[in-house]
Amino acid sequence: MPPSPTNQESVAAEYSIDPQSLREIVTNRSGAEARIRQLEELGTSGEAERVGWLRMIGRLEEAEELAWTCLHRSGFDSHDLEGGSPLPYSGVSAALRLAHVLHWQGRFDRAHALFESALVSIQNTDCPSNAEKRVASTLEAFALQHQGKLYFDEGQFGQALDCFRRSLSIRQSINASDDQLASSRLAITAAESRLQG
Repeated sequence: MPPSPTNQESVAAEYSIDPQSLREIVTNRSGAEARIRQLEELGTSGEAERVGWLRMIGRLEEAEELAWTCLHRSGFDSHDLEGGSPLPYSGVSAALRLAHVLHWQGRFDRAHALFESALVSIQNTDCPSNAEKRVASTLEAFALQHQGKLYFDEGQFGQALDCFRRSLSIRQSINASDDQLASSRLAITAAESRLQG
């Protein structure tokens, strides 16, 4: 017999993007905590999403530790970041998640280094099929969007705007989802407002 609804975690994990700070705001913490527990049960297949939820609810040390674990699994070592070693393409997604966590921790230089490494890796990867090109373009748009948010938090609104516009252009070219297009447009509006104000 299934558990009664009162015993189930019935509230979904949800977030919205604050139009002023451009940060994700969890709209229901209990739903996010429940989602994190579900993802833990999935093991490695749930780790990527779990990094994001841990970051959004402010469990930044846990998010960082898990993100490094994911990145190390791709063959990239934390010492490689200081040495300027190229990021393997297989580690781009994990590097982007880690860079986002480092950004939220205020470790801007390290976050920038990871964003740049990810962008170089994406741009230097040969993608023979259209499906692979779409994945690479999606990753490039995410890298630019989040690097733009990093510039935004640093008060470098011109650089942020450039990243957001480039991200939107890529997303439009691949017919990205409406929520991704809306996110880029929101970021562009915020950066333009800061530049004008």
